[in-house]
Order: sequence, then C-alpha cells, then structure tokens
Amino acid sequence: MRLTLFLAILAPAAALAAQPAADPLEGTWRGPSQCQYRPSACRDEIAVYHITRATQPHQYLMVMNKVIGGEEQTMGDLVGTFDAASRTLTATSYDRQKRPGHWTLVLHGDQLSGRLVTSDGRLFRLIALSRIRS
Repeated sequence: MRLTLFLAILAPAAALAAQPAADPLEGTWRGPSQCQYRPSACRDEIAVYHITRATQPHQYLMVMNKVIGGEEQTMGDLVGTFDAASRTLTATSYDRQKRPGHWTLVLHGDQLSGRLVTSDGRLFRLIALSRIRS
C-alpha cells in the first residue's frame, strides 16, 4: 500500500520533470520603442514583437510590429542570434540605403530591453519590452 501511494505521488512529479523547459524568448513581447535620434523620420511607438525559434540553432525569428490606433501594423521580420551565456539577442537590419543597423536585446526574466545602433555608431532607438502572458 505504501509503495503504491509513493509511486502515485512520484508519477506526476516525474511527468512534470520530463517536460521541456519553456523557451526563454519564444512568445509575444510588448512595450515602448523610443526614438533617440532627432530630427529624423523615427517616431516613438508601442512595439509588439512575436518571437519564435528559427531553423538554425540559437536563432530566432522576430516579427516586429508597432501599434497604431490599437491595431498591430507590421514593420518587418528579423532573424537574431541568442547567446544564452550573456542572455543577449543580436540582429542586423538594413535601411533603404542598405546601411546596417545593429540590434541588441538583453533578456531579464520577463523583460527584454535593448537598443538599435546605426552603422555610424548613433543610438537610434531604445526598446523596453515585457512578455505578454496568455
């Protein structure tokens, strides 16, 4: 009887332990994205990033949207590389003139914060996102 009760208690715990850990980045993130370079076409906005694993190891696809009038509008997609040791997601985007912009986002639990720096070293945008739990 005791052995049966012991196994009945351990079985659910073992099943939980066997489940893979939640991915630290996958999910929806929302928060302010503030322009730092003025005057420019850049505007402060509420950003919503939908992050999923990409096909390559340590890579993630970010569908980057902004909120206008309560609705999400797509800004673009970006693939970034996550360094688990530093908890940093980095990516490079290109403007219309093909100049690179360097994105660096640091994960702190349910917060993802960082910046976009232009190819000439100018801080262009600061981002502070929070994970949306469903």
